[in-house]
Amino acid sequence: HTFIAVPKVAMAAFVTTDGDKNLYNEVINKTLDIVIFDEQTMRPLLVVDVYDKSYDDDRMDEQEPKLFEIIKKLGLQKMDIWW
Repeated sequence: HTFIAVPKVAMAAFVTTDGDKNLYNEVINKTLDIVIFDEQTMRPLLVVDVYDKSYDDDRMDEQEPKLFEIIKKLGLQKMDIWW
């Protein structure tokens, strides 16, 4: 397998307005730091969340619990990188 890392991926690429429109509105403008895709299928596999503690950055599951929940429901793995 070959993989592609894409920075600054908008949540709009993963969610639709079906279902909870309030939740959709809360996350639609969010951006994921890096997403790793399978090159052949372009299926997202992994979300990489990058933190810089110099400005008191929190992990996604702490700062954006609804966004984190959607990522889990999409079946994506998440990796934290502390910079």
